[in-house]
Amino acid sequence: MDGDADPLTVADGVLVLNSRRLGLLALDAATGSLLWQRDDLGEHGDLRAGLPVIADGVVYLSGAIVESHSAGVVLAMDVRTGRERWRTVLETADVYVSLAGQMLYVGGAIAYGLRARDGHVAWRYGSGTQFYQPVVTAGVVFVGSGDLGFHPFGIGSNDFLNALDARTGALCWRTFGNVERMPLLSSS
Repeated sequence: MDGDADPLTVADGVLVLNSRRLGLLALDAATGSLLWQRDDLGEHGDLRAGLPVIADGVVYLSGAIVESHSAGVVLAMDVRTGRERWRTVLETADVYVSLAGQMLYVGGAIAYGLRARDGHVAWRYGSGTQFYQPVVTAGVVFVGSGDLGFHPFGIGSNDFLNALDARTGALCWRTFGNVERMPLLSSS
């Protein structure tokens, strides 16, 4: 390939990569041949995409809608053809997505739980802050959050690690302190 290639994901025999210049591409992992390309998800398109997630023949992708500067989107596409299955527009520009079971968990200006089969918003939590990449384990969504403003030496910041019920989005507990960006956790 001639161009940049990040982030990428491999599953179901398909390598999906995101290129600012070329858009979203899917390659056959065994042969390297191009399966499909979505140039609307590159620097010349209307969406800026994040890290793709692949499961059960579906590519899930989050991103920012370029023209709006305030809206984000989560997409589901067929991994072999690139055909869009559904699209859910959200109230945030920076969108982070994680998949666990039949649910997508989304961070942004609001934390969301979406049904993976159709993108329906099952629950939402919080507002007026920034939620980062969710991590899900044992029925709990762990998501770091913080103010969008600048706080010298952390004074006046509202950085939290939130633990949310994965089914309902209800707050189980949260920490207060210098929790920045994403929690360093892994699902097992």
